[in-house]
Amino acid sequence: MDGNRRFADQLGQKRIDGHIQGYSKMKQIVQWCLELGISCVSVYAFSIDNFRRPADEVDALMELAAAKFDELAHDEDAKRWGAELRVVGDLSRAPPAIQAAAARLMQGSKEQGPTRSVVNICFSYTSSQELQHAVQQVAAGVAQSQLLPDDVTPQLLQQVMHTRECPPCMVITLQNKSNFSVTVTPIGASIQKLLVPDCQNISRQVDVMLGYEEVAGYSLYPHPSFGATVGRVGNRISGAQFSLNGETFKLEANEGNNTLHGGAVRWSKVMWSASVSSDKLTATFMRTSNDGEAGFPGNVRVMVMYSMPEEGSHLNVTMQAMTDKATPLNIINHAYFNLKGAASDSSVLDYVVKIPSNFYTPTTPGQLLPTGQIFRVKDTPYDFTTGRKVGYKLQAADGGLQRGYDVNYVVPQSGASDQQPVWWRPGENPQVGSDAAKRPLSLAATVTEPSTGMRLKVLTNAPGLQLYTGNSLTGKPKDMALAGKGGLFYKQYGGLCLSAQAFPNAINTPTFPSIVVRPGDMYSNRVSYDFSCAA
Repeated sequence: MDGNRRFADQLGQKRIDGHIQGYSKMKQIVQWCLELGISCVSVYAFSIDNFRRPADEVDALMELAAAKFDELAHDEDAKRWGAELRVVGDLSRAPPAIQAAAARLMQGSKEQGPTRSVVNICFSYTSSQELQHAVQQVAAGVAQSQLLPDDVTPQLLQQVMHTRECPPCMVITLQNKSNFSVTVTPIGASIQKLLVPDCQNISRQVDVMLGYEEVAGYSLYPHPSFGATVGRVGNRISGAQFSLNGETFKLEANEGNNTLHGGAVRWSKVMWSASVSSDKLTATFMRTSNDGEAGFPGNVRVMVMYSMPEEGSHLNVTMQAMTDKATPLNIINHAYFNLKGAASDSSVLDYVVKIPSNFYTPTTPGQLLPTGQIFRVKDTPYDFTTGRKVGYKLQAADGGLQRGYDVNYVVPQSGASDQQPVWWRPGENPQVGSDAAKRPLSLAATVTEPSTGMRLKVLTNAPGLQLYTGNSLTGKPKDMALAGKGGLFYKQYGGLCLSAQAFPNAINTPTFPSIVVRPGDMYSNRVSYDFSCAA
């Protein structure tokens, strides 16, 4: 119990969720739950307000609290607690334990007695042993510096309650001798932080990855897939369906009539198993996507590996998969970069981007679905072959419902090429076979932030590269599960995505390289993010 109390003290004063009003002290709630043997992890609303309101308004609030509690409760003991939580005024109708807890929670209040002090607590009932186990698991994560106290949320505790394990606590940080580090989380096999030496002062680090400070944000909605592993099929599938081997597979239409980033089961939200190498230079995540998951066929075993060398600012991302049935796969890393820093509240419009591809896949206006053709970039807003600012012709680009870039380029085999790559053919999958895992990486893009000199090169063995300028970021709290780094809600053009991938809607486009992976194939998507300072 002492260890749990020390952990609770570490948490300090903390908001649990957006429904909280008044005094919200996580440490006191944890202590109270431990003592009463009930769970605080499914808190729906918690208000301790010394305010004067009309009696009918307070009564309505109590009715709502009781109704929500009854919805969550599963046994008579819990229902009894729920009924007795409908307390207004001096709490005289509450049992002694509730009165004592309320007194502690309201300590310091200037108004006591029959003022309409409201204790409005809805929680799911559980045993004290389950809760203590969850708290101990999370406390161990904090003690081992795998988890910050501010990362602890009801959602995290709830997950530990259900799984009896604490995989979210195992946030893994890799760091090398060059002051280069990455923090990754099993939630979505995501990159949470990417710290690069500052070009102005290499002893300092700049976090160039948009995302959440609180790890739990990666498991919540809405979430723009910050730094996440996206699958089974990243990007879009037209009509939310496809045919394979004479069978039609229907998926969830989650973007108009189409499927985006896997549909009903987002790999960016699920929990992956995790391990880390003894030298702390490699983190590996694994999961099995079962036959029928999100409507896709086959049991798919997936591995995502993040690694870095002993020296240098290079992050390597290796995504591999095998299946027992033919299935489409386009597994991508959905990193959003801001080379000034994720907390800088700056746009990417001044970044100088060079993409050595002479070809792109045009889309139907406003729909972001490729037409099946491959066009030259010359004399279009999509020509970055010589390097230019992102914002130069951004307003002329088709970003779907918003202005901006959201376009797929054909990655050349090596450097700039005036010919389409010879290493793939329509209908064949260039990301399977023994050569896919060994093929030299091609330079897909170079990005330079002019004011700091920070430079990023993206290399890959994938046939395509999606340039996305964060068009759908709105800067509004409703569009992000939690605040991002620095308390920001990221604004439009606040981050740049350069996603190595297969071509969008390739499963329905026979003129594109195939994305079908069959039993015996080893799917491979390899990406390298190389950082340096411009001369």
